[in-house]
Amino acid sequence: MRRIQEAQPQSSQFPPARTLREKADLDTAIESYRKAVQRAPEDPASRLVLAGALLARGQFDAALVQYRESVRLDPENPETQTLLGNALAEMDRPDLAIAAYQTALRLDPANGIARNNLGLALWQRGDAEEAFAQWQAAVEAVPEYAYARTNYGTALYHRGEIDRAVTEWQTALELAPALGIARHNLAAVHQERGDKSAATALYQEAVRFDPEDVHAHTNLGLTYQAEGNIDAAMACWQRAIQSDPKQAEPRQLLGAALYVKGLGDAAFNEMHEALRLAPEDPAANFNFGVMLSNEGQVAAALECWQRAALADPNYVQAHFNLANAQYKMQRYDAAMAAWRRTIQLNAHHAWAHFNLGYALRKRGQIDAGQAEIRLAERIDPKIAGRTFPMLDALNDGQ
Repeated sequence: MRRIQEAQPQSSQFPPARTLREKADLDTAIESYRKAVQRAPEDPASRLVLAGALLARGQFDAALVQYRESVRLDPENPETQTLLGNALAEMDRPDLAIAAYQTALRLDPANGIARNNLGLALWQRGDAEEAFAQWQAAVEAVPEYAYARTNYGTALYHRGEIDRAVTEWQTALELAPALGIARHNLAAVHQERGDKSAATALYQEAVRFDPEDVHAHTNLGLTYQAEGNIDAAMACWQRAIQSDPKQAEPRQLLGAALYVKGLGDAAFNEMHEALRLAPEDPAANFNFGVMLSNEGQVAAALECWQRAALADPNYVQAHFNLANAQYKMQRYDAAMAAWRRTIQLNAHHAWAHFNLGYALRKRGQIDAGQAEIRLAERIDPKIAGRTFPMLDALNDGQ
């Protein structure tokens, strides 16, 4: 699904893991870097290169040993502290990462990279206001730093300052035209504003800059789907899977599209793989539930929608479909509770009002039931005159 993203931690000197994987076999590289450390054990730079390769290989504890040894050898180097912070952030140790970035900033208050990464660590920990302050300071300290501008734009967006966010992302792209996240965020805003052609153009541009950009392919597919071009959408999702087979989102989208096209076996295969990769993913569970419901497997569909609603408590259609399944299984109290939750999330959900009204009338609560039905008819006049509930599973957007 489209969402506003933040840029990842940055290093000014040493290559990210993906670059290492592209340029050399990591195991061979690690062995070479180890020999370099053995030849010059007091050289902090050699240890940092080895640490980066170990981190890319997933050998986190061994990498951390090398990062900390580099800090011991060169304690006044702010970049070393920043790289240590990056490693700790990747290892999901945010408090220690924050401490490392703060040390880097004590050594060099104008270090935009450390300040940007500190903001990201704070943001991921839930300290949105402090993250905003750090990104604002990073942009003021280093105006040409595109990653900090991207993150500052993300913070502005979440504060409701959309136009300012757009300006920051546009500036970031002027500074770094290949910066995919800024382009993604601009496209998401265009989509929110109903400018599908602008969103499509931005995602197409993102793919041209980076043909392996999984999120660009995935989101471009979503724009094609919104335009009704399902074949083009499926091609995008297949390309995303080719770029990274471990991504669940394009698989579940492809699975749902295959099902609509009548290719049931292929659809179920993709959805099973998506859920293997991301068992709690709300969209994958939701779409798999729709497929199962259409096959008459109501109990299994109900379990999927329960997982979707648990993973995303604000998932309106998951609660609605869950209510319908509960009603079909004669769990009337649970169904009514789920329809009420749907209405709480979306007061204009006509079918939730109608179904709840129907159930209330069946319970003998005639006045309350009629009130819900009349409200449903005002929201959607086409409902007028209907005498039975709508218990089909709805897709997103219906």
